[in-house]
Amino acid sequence: MEEQALNLKDKSLLVALITCLVVTLGALTYFLFQPEVEQPLPVLGNLPGFSLQDTQGKTVGLEQMRGKVWLADFIYLGCSGPSLFSPTL
Repeated sequence: MEEQALNLKDKSLLVALITCLVVTLGALTYFLFQPEVEQPLPVLGNLPGFSLQDTQGKTVGLEQMRGKVWLADFIYLGCSGPSLFSPTL
């Protein structure tokens, strides 16, 4: 009788240890392989509305660029004298 009680106690302990191991491995797997949440890109500044012509003659403005990643670089070419960017400008 004592042997059976001890055997049942050992089985219960083994089941408890296996359950803890499975739960721990499941939690580790979830946290290690969880997909990263995409963070929105920061807004570095706001531009007033504008419209320009591209090289094909189409008008491009702020509304066409909304929702896209882009870089605005406005260069004034009306200065006299040598240019920093290119002497042919």
